[in-house]
Amino acid sequence: MKIEFPDRHAVKIGVINFPASVTNKEIVCQVSHEALQDINPEKRHDLIEQQFKDNKSAIQSIAKQKIENGESNIFVSSDDVRSKDA
Repeated sequence: MKIEFPDRHAVKIGVINFPASVTNKEIVCQVSHEALQDINPEKRHDLIEQQFKDNKSAIQSIAKQKIENGESNIFVSSDDVRSKDA
């Protein structure tokens, strides 16, 4: 399975949507604003889009793991961020 993340995202209410290309089929992934604040608490007052850009690699890594595990709705939450740190 080939997983790539095109360099695009969209800020929505409560989440940021970002695409993943899975074997040439595009799916929409989401990360919650809370997860972005939890991944780097010192920067929690930065603009949410900046938090996403600064932590894109870590967020994409969590999303990739969810895709590889066969999840169909890719949503990165605070719980995912905390469990990655544990």
